[in-house]
Amino acid sequence: MFYYITVDRFNNGDMANDEGVNVEDPTSFHGGDLKGIIDKLDYISDMGFTSIVLSPIYDTDQYNGQSINNFQKIDVRFGTLDELQMLVQEAHDRDLKVVLTFVSDHTSSEHPWLEDEEKENWFLSEGEGSLPSLNLENKQLNNYLIATAKWWIEETNIDGFYLDSYEKTPSDYVKKLINEVQSIKDPFLFIADSKSETRVEGIYASGNAKFHEEVSEAFKKTDQQLYDFSDIFSEESSLSSIHYLDRYDTVRFTRKAVDGNYHPGTRLMLALTYMYTTPGIPMVYYGTEVALDGGDPPDNQRLMNFFGDDEVITHIEKLSNIRSSLPALSEGEFELLYNENGMTIFKRTLKDETVFIAINNTSKDQVVDLSSDVIEEEKQLQGLLEDDIIKVNNGKLPVSLERETAEIYEVVDEVGINISFILVIISVPVLFILFLFVVKRRSLKNEE
Repeated sequence: MFYYITVDRFNNGDMANDEGVNVEDPTSFHGGDLKGIIDKLDYISDMGFTSIVLSPIYDTDQYNGQSINNFQKIDVRFGTLDELQMLVQEAHDRDLKVVLTFVSDHTSSEHPWLEDEEKENWFLSEGEGSLPSLNLENKQLNNYLIATAKWWIEETNIDGFYLDSYEKTPSDYVKKLINEVQSIKDPFLFIADSKSETRVEGIYASGNAKFHEEVSEAFKKTDQQLYDFSDIFSEESSLSSIHYLDRYDTVRFTRKAVDGNYHPGTRLMLALTYMYTTPGIPMVYYGTEVALDGGDPPDNQRLMNFFGDDEVITHIEKLSNIRSSLPALSEGEFELLYNENGMTIFKRTLKDETVFIAINNTSKDQVVDLSSDVIEEEKQLQGLLEDDIIKVNNGKLPVSLERETAEIYEVVDEVGINISFILVIISVPVLFILFLFVVKRRSLKNEE
């Protein structure tokens, strides 16, 4: 479970390094730094995340770290090498992995390499976008970048790289990078920012833009038919697919909900429930948990607000705990049982463990009668979000949900009438009445 942080926009822990900060300018630095992340590690850990992903922190002239002047230096506005080392150690103490964004395909227009005639062939003659594109077919450049990757690991003990612009990166270079890095630290996570037609062995997971597009559109308002992912979820590769509602390059999910006059917290909790329970790896972009608003970049990368409503935060904590305790939600087979106009029911199965997920993204209360044969005899559904119980009734399993709510059910042994418990409940008032009677009798005797 990943938590992605745009370092400059998360938390300002050291105001002494606030060079050129202007919080009124969405394209300027806003003061977030590594010290600020260290200060909030408990906040991240308490939500149940197992890894944090940091935006590029190299020497740069852009707040998002994309315009890189030096690949082996941390920008002073983000902090120091000592602070990154401390961040990694503090994260490890909380069982959190630290993944650093690794940029390979472009650099800054001010990079010293551009003035070096011997490095002219390190650049493509026609670069994409406003930043100079690097020629990753060049062996010298390859060797330098791979040596740089190994240097970061040896210096800081980070746990993985988030590969920026993966689709545009030559597969031969990626293969060499993975082999060289894993020769000095294994296991080591390689995460791709997007899927590619050529999947290189060793890539742990990759971003799924299709999931983002379909799910964010379906859950931004009620009564939307959810895209049928059942064919995709049946593939083994779906388990290494990273799912997200927000990201550094997308409009915030909150904005989509607000534009439709819907409460973003309610919308988020339904969408997050789906994201945490379908095959794949959830990645939450900083601020999603407080319904941070924002349009197209850079508006989607506003300063983090730690003083908002914690309703969604509490929901993420519950989802994380449930996902961690039920392996079927991260590794199990997927089966879609019902999917009509916003009401969705599916189940995940792993060995003897079965979990049902019901999501009512409609404007009305819903009841869906599933066939009783979807669970074994003498079994029932135990709700994990709201503690409700569903039992087989007249050959049907009636799944009932109020509008805009969701529930995760674990299949458990059916519990009959608890005679002992009922007797205890009845006996308490009876004994109390008997006690009063005895006290009254003694009082009358004393008066005589």
